Amino acid sequence: MAYWIGALRGLVLLAWFARIQLRSVMPMLDLSLFRHPAIVAGMVMALVAAGALAGVELTLAQELQYVLGKTPLQAGLFMVPIMAAAAVGGPVAGYLSNRFGLRLVASLSMAFAAAALGYLAQADLHAPNWTVPTALAVLGLTLSIGLTASSIAIMGAVDASKGGAAGSLEATGYELGSGLGITLFGVFMASIYSSTIVLPPDLEPALGAQAARSMSDSVVVAQGLDADKADVLIMAAKAAFSTTHSILLTAAAILIALLTVVVFLMLGSHSDKVGAHE
Repeated sequence: MAYWIGALRGLVLLAWFARIQLRSVMPMLDLSLFRHPAIVAGMVMALVAAGALAGVELTLAQELQYVLGKTPLQAGLFMVPIMAAAAVGGPVAGYLSNRFGLRLVASLSMAFAAAALGYLAQADLHAPNWTVPTALAVLGLTLSIGLTASSIAIMGAVDASKGGAAGSLEATGYELGSGLGITLFGVFMASIYSSTIVLPPDLEPALGAQAARSMSDSVVVAQGLDADKADVLIMAAKAAFSTTHSILLTAAAILIALLTVVVFLMLGSHSDKVGAHE
C-alpha cells in the first residue's frame, strides 16, 4: 500500500510541475514540444531503454551475487558484454539510421532488445554457454542504439532555435528512465519475491515476515538460525529470487515488444535521414 501512496504522490507532483511549466514564459522544460510525435516517440525510447538497462543491471547483479555466489568483481565481469556492446551503439545507430531510416532502426532495436531480454529470462545462469554473453551483448547494443535513436528523433524534430529545449528534454528522459528503471524493478522485485518465496513451516512468524521482504533480509534471518534451518531458508530464497528474476525480465521483454509497435507507428512521419527536421 505504501508503494501506491508514494506513486500517487509522485504523479500529483509531476502534474503540478507540468502545469507550472506549461504556464511559464521561460520554462525549465518546454513541454509544448510534446506536440511533435517524433519527440514523444524519442522520449518513450529514452525512458524505456535507459530504464531497462538500469533495471536489468540491478537484477542481474543481485542474481549473480545472491543466487550464484559470485563476488561483486565476478558479477561485474559477467556483465561486461552489456557495456562493451553499448559503447559502439551510438556510431552504429547513426550509420544505420542514415542508411535505412530512423523508423526501421528504432523499431528493430527495440524488437531485438525484447528478444534478448526474453532469452535471458529463461536462460540458465548457473551453467551459461556462449549464448548468454551473446544475449547480453545484443541487449547492450540494441538498447544503446535505441538511446541514440531517441536522441536523433528528439533533436531532429525541431528547428535549431529549439535545440537547447529539446536537449533538456532528452537529458531528462535519460535520467528519469534510469531512476524509474531502478525504482520499478526494485519495487516489483520485492513484491514478486514476497509472493513467491516458500518459507520453512517451522520459521517464527516475525522472522518469516522479515525474510519475505527481500533476498538480503532472508540472508540476515538465516544467519541467526541453526545450520539446517538456515540451509532450507537460503535454498527457498534462491529459488524465489530466480523466479523473480525470470518474471521481471519476461515482463520487461513483453513491455518493450509492445512499445516496438508504438515507436514504429509514431515515427511514421519522421524523416528517414539524420539531421533533418520539420
